[in-house]
Amino acid sequence: MSRGLKRFTYGVGFLAFWGAIIFSGYVLLFRSMPTCFDARQNGTETGIDCGGGCAPCGQKYAQDIGVDSIARFAAGDTRTVVVAYLENPNREFGFKDVTYTITATDKNGMTIKASSDHIFLYDRSSKIGRYVVATIDAGIEEIDDLVMTFSAPEVVAREDFIEPRVNIKRSSTDVVGVRIVTEPLYVFTKDLAMKATGEDVQKLEEFLYKKQFFMKLSDETFDLDTKIALTAYQKANNISPESGIFDAETRTNVNADIERVTKAIISPDGSVSINGNIKNDDISDASKVVITGLLYDAMGIQVGGSKTELDNLRGAEERIFKILFPKTVPIDRVDTSKTRLYVDSIK
Repeated sequence: MSRGLKRFTYGVGFLAFWGAIIFSGYVLLFRSMPTCFDARQNGTETGIDCGGGCAPCGQKYAQDIGVDSIARFAAGDTRTVVVAYLENPNREFGFKDVTYTITATDKNGMTIKASSDHIFLYDRSSKIGRYVVATIDAGIEEIDDLVMTFSAPEVVAREDFIEPRVNIKRSSTDVVGVRIVTEPLYVFTKDLAMKATGEDVQKLEEFLYKKQFFMKLSDETFDLDTKIALTAYQKANNISPESGIFDAETRTNVNADIERVTKAIISPDGSVSINGNIKNDDISDASKVVITGLLYDAMGIQVGGSKTELDNLRGAEERIFKILFPKTVPIDRVDTSKTRLYVDSIK
């Protein structure tokens, strides 16, 4: 073979080699990939520019989780319970797994502490949202603001993410260590007469004022006005003699007649918990069940929140559960009739 022919052959081979590389790159970069960005459903896509060989449709189009409310409750000097209500704005997509982070900041906007965990959240058509209870290792007085963010969402279609039918069968809110007593607003223990002064005289004059016998505010001195008012009270209540002296018989009558107040006496070991039974009414197992309990007072103001988690609740299985609350919950304010329970479960 002549030298010229060899050069020609080598040149053709060289061009063919690099042509094959360039063509392959073109096919990979410009013929297969653009179908994920051309605003058309083509190739192996299951939706416009998503699914198949492209990013999952839910991952591409799902809207972010919304934080509807976030409350905080003291759980000791160095811990705070956070109760947040989350909403899923997506009617077609749920979050099978998503990482949340709650960040606590001080008055200067500096991060004090943060708490992270994984949750699941069903599509809005199935369930509007759910409560999340977390604990921050910082005292409630230290915290100025709380911010909740989300990351690494695993988005799934509604038809592929269906909640097991897990339901509360029985529950009770049990408050231990609170004693309700009714007692006099004040108890008189000694006789009083003209020229007496002090707290007993003040309370007597306030009592006579409420009964409309004493016509001025108390000056803490047993004077003629006090005696006239007390004499009128004795006459109206058939107390003899009508002397205007606060003696033993008058004192007994006033102590029985004085306004009474109801108050709660709390034991140092006082506590509140929610106890009950939960059942999986589905034929399939629930790998995790989260039971959230919220406590309210008589005015409907939330005073506490907590949760418990159960693993591997089998189909048709019924199990006992117990939700414990921090000792800092004001148990004397808890209205047991207003307790709310929420169940979130996943297969």
